[in-house]
Amino acid sequence: MTSGSIRPYLRGLLGRFMARMAAHGRGIALIFARTETSTFFRYVWDRASAVLFPAGRIDFCTPDGGAAGDSGAPSVLCAYGDRHAEVLASADRDFGQFVPLRLPRSVVVLALATTWREAIAEWLRAQRGPVALADIYRAFASHPKTAANPNYQAKIRQVLQEGAGMRVGRGQWSAA
Repeated sequence: MTSGSIRPYLRGLLGRFMARMAAHGRGIALIFARTETSTFFRYVWDRASAVLFPAGRIDFCTPDGGAAGDSGAPSVLCAYGDRHAEVLASADRDFGQFVPLRLPRSVVVLALATTWREAIAEWLRAQRGPVALADIYRAFASHPKTAANPNYQAKIRQVLQEGAGMRVGRGQWSAA
């Protein structure tokens, strides 16, 4: 790094970096999750659109791909702007905890939406007996999750095979 570059983990530059990010209003910042500090209150709680707290510490790599160790403290991803908040909202739930701060309704709906597994298992439980795979495809063709996934039929098969349903015959599934 050159002396002119900005590294957000560097304590002396964090406030300046976050002030620029908040003023810009677009992007995602990776910083330590020091939620009690004045910098965090001023530039994240008061200005960010959303945050995502990763589960566990983030591991870093060297430029050649070797292990460089973890961050040394819990981190948080801070989104500025609706588009970047949507990116954090769409992260896998196993990655961490998403917290909307200032979001349009579409992002809140996405963040609160059920997982594929939950949606399919719930739908199967509502059916009376086994259903054909084609019927499951038709039932989910207009589901909000399919709008973001052109390969939704493959995703449905994957989720069924991972235990959301129980195969009872060729192309026939029921609630697990």
